[in-house]
Amino acid sequence: MKKLTSPADSLVRHLDALAQQIPARAANRLEHRRKQVVYHPEAAMRQHSSLSLGRRWLHQHRIMAGSLLLALLMGGLGAYHLNSDRQHTVGEVDAALLGGDLPPGAYTNPQFVQWLQEHAQQ
Repeated sequence: MKKLTSPADSLVRHLDALAQQIPARAANRLEHRRKQVVYHPEAAMRQHSSLSLGRRWLHQHRIMAGSLLLALLMGGLGAYHLNSDRQHTVGEVDAALLGGDLPPGAYTNPQFVQWLQEHAQQ
């Protein structure tokens, strides 16, 4: 006859199996931390105080990468906004040149450029 197991027994077996898969270095670090909390609880509490939050934040690579990505995105949007204003003025100049009485080739003619410079000084 098959022996029925309780959910707690199956959970214990599952956790034991997962514990066997933990790398030795991680298990050593966990054991060291457990001993530190048990034997020196005040030291463990100091490590989680507000003074160490800045140092711990620097080690959070995901947060740093996300912050950097957000800063780059904001900078790119700002540059796009500044450039879009400039493009409107360039477009207005192009429209004025193409919609004027003179053909666009007149502005590349050296004699016309010289004539413009002479009359602009007057």
